[in-house]
Amino acid sequence: MQSPVIRDDLFYVCFVFSVLALLRDSQMGISFDEYLDLEGLDCPMPLLKMKQQLKNIDSGMVLYITTTDSGSVRDFAAYIAQTSHILIKQKSDQQRFHFWIKKQA
Repeated sequence: MQSPVIRDDLFYVCFVFSVLALLRDSQMGISFDEYLDLEGLDCPMPLLKMKQQLKNIDSGMVLYITTTDSGSVRDFAAYIAQTSHILIKQKSDQQRFHFWIKKQA
């Protein structure tokens, strides 16, 4: 059984890295309203989680997503093409894929 202190320290480290990633991406000039970390999930979970989150946010809001599943590039593009949502930007760096999606009504 892990010590609560170790678990709290691990949470803190993960939190700091998440905030730093958000700051780096917000400095790219793309603002967003919600962040969804899907790193480490394999197909079809990134697509399902993205669809679920889009249902939960208001129209006009921008959802920023990071994933490590390369299939997300194809899956997200196909889904967005079938909806009124807008893919504002997509980029990749090493093994991370980034998506900014604006929810439309």
